[in-house]
Amino acid sequence: MLWEFIARNWQRNWKKLTTYFGYPEAILQLTHASNTIKVYHRQIRRVTKTKGVFTSDISLRKLICLANKII
Repeated sequence: MLWEFIARNWQRNWKKLTTYFGYPEAILQLTHASNTIKVYHRQIRRVTKTKGVFTSDISLRKLICLANKII
């Protein structure tokens, strides 16, 4: 039932959904790059948001470096 709903919405909005594919290659590449940056930022934010206050900029940098090694 949910899949039928999704399929109807895709069919109804197909022209709007496929507009994205008509963009030039350079714009598509920028979109993919910004998505990658957003994912990376989300992962770093997940690590740092649970910490209240950092005692110094160096402690924040160390935590981000450790997170980079895990990611």
